[in-house]
Order: sequence, then structure tokens, then C-alpha cells
Amino acid sequence: MYNQTVNKEDRSLISDMISYCEIVEHVRVTHGNLYDSIPYLSRLDRQTERFGFAVEAVALDSGYLTTPICNGLEKRKMFAIIAHRRFHPTQGLLHKREFTYDSGRNVYDWDEEALARCLPS
Repeated sequence: MYNQTVNKEDRSLISDMISYCEIVEHVRVTHGNLYDSIPYLSRLDRQTERFGFAVEAVALDSGYLTTPICNGLEKRKMFAIIAHRRFHPTQGLLHKREFTYDSGRNVYDWDEEALARCLPS
């Protein structure tokens, strides 16, 4: 799979192309507990067969950045533009992993060192 940084001008061009070509080609209703990324490749194959599309590239959001999808697109020789995930923790908040559950008191407690790192110095 390709992992390339796209500069601001190219990103704008890609965005304009996507906006220009927006067509709803396929809708499939699924259960709420099924991730969209699971049936994606089979649905893509169905679209290309049914409409005769010669798909060379796909643009996907970050939820589709999974190993099976990247592998499937590479096998199909399709170029993928997949948004990256941005994980920026909020300054001053503790991570979930920094809490421990005290079943005797039925509360979550935090480590004093973690709290000290969180507070402004």
C-alpha cells in the first residue's frame, strides 16, 4: 500500500475531484453492530461487476485503515487514499489506563504520579 504525505495543494485538488464526482452508487443496510469496513471489499467487488467500473483508486475515511482492506485493495491493484487517525490527548486529562478500579470501594482511583504529570508545573 502507498503511504505518502499529500501537500496542501494536492489535498485541495483531491477534495475538489471527490466533490465533483460524488455519486451514490450503492447502499446496503446492515446491523448497527457491524463495522462498515467488514463488508467493504465484497461491496466494492459487487459495484465494479454490476456497473462495469474500472476502479483505479478509492478514497476512504480513517475507519477503513485496516490490514484486510489494505491487503484486499493491493491485491486488486487499486490505489487508496485513506485518511489518517489523529490521536491528540487533551492536555490536563488522564488516560483511561492511568486509573485502577477499587472493587472494595466501587470506585476508580488514579496514580499520584500520573496526576502530577497531568497538572501544570
